[in-house]
Amino acid sequence: MAYDDLETDHHLTPSGWIDGDSRYMGKTDISRPIPTDRVLTLTHVTYQRSAYSQEERSVKVAWRGDVSNEYLRKLRQKYPPPFPAEDE
Repeated sequence: MAYDDLETDHHLTPSGWIDGDSRYMGKTDISRPIPTDRVLTLTHVTYQRSAYSQEERSVKVAWRGDVSNEYLRKLRQKYPPPFPAEDE
């Protein structure tokens, strides 16, 4: 069983990043509405196997809209992610 397990959704919209749902240990901790104009949803994951192990962080694509790679690249360039870039 995990010692710590946190997942947070982040939605990229034309006006920037909007925080989404947050789940702790598999249960929804914070529930927020999904923006209707989102183009990408990334889930930032923080996981720790035990109190003595190192924290593992990663990012996964939870949803991607029907937008061009170029448009997505420009938005990502304009709005840095709301989590450490090295987690991707």
